[in-house]
Amino acid sequence: MLLACIGCTKNSTPRETAEYAVSCMQSDDLNGLLQIVGGDEDNREDALNAVRAYHNAFNAVLAANQGIDRYEMLWQHVDNAHRTAVVRMQLIYGNQKSSELNFCMNQGADGKWYLKEDELSMH
Repeated sequence: MLLACIGCTKNSTPRETAEYAVSCMQSDDLNGLLQIVGGDEDNREDALNAVRAYHNAFNAVLAANQGIDRYEMLWQHVDNAHRTAVVRMQLIYGNQKSSELNFCMNQGADGKWYLKEDELSMH
């Protein structure tokens, strides 16, 4: 399998978080994806709805493009002072078309990186 779950280190760096997110979306693992989406506990239903919508859009792209052949991290920017990061990845599909994804994150009090639910985007 091209993308394997990263396990216990799934969100210790921004890059690992982005790679784990792609892996979860490819394997239909909504629970795994929800674990790395930030937000306070009071808004978990909102986070779940955002993850479902993004996951559905992503699956439509996968179906139309013969899955993911490979991916590349294009760049990442980490702002340690504000505990934020952005990782931009390029996905190359089975039909050799590609798209880019931005993963915007916050670093939690536990030191792990979490996707911002309101900034999931495909370009």
